[in-house]
Amino acid sequence: MVQAYQKGRATGIQKIVFLHSEKGYKIETLFCAAAIFDRYLTVLGHWNFPLQKLVQLATISILLAAKLEQPMQPSFSRMISLLTDGEKKNITK
Repeated sequence: MVQAYQKGRATGIQKIVFLHSEKGYKIETLFCAAAIFDRYLTVLGHWNFPLQKLVQLATISILLAAKLEQPMQPSFSRMISLLTDGEKKNITK
């Protein structure tokens, strides 16, 4: 159970780091996004969260963090366009 959580968390954090680097956001945005991601999993309970939705959670976390930390508002459409085709199927604006 713990290994599944760690693998899922690692996948989500990797996606957050990828989106952060692609957009060129401040480092504070990265840390804020990781904190949002972790807090959501903790509050909901990582055992209740489906692994298929980790990309959605990671994308939403970076969007929320960018809304808080960046001077310009993030674009949902541009963020979604950075995802792979398989990931785009599961997330919409």
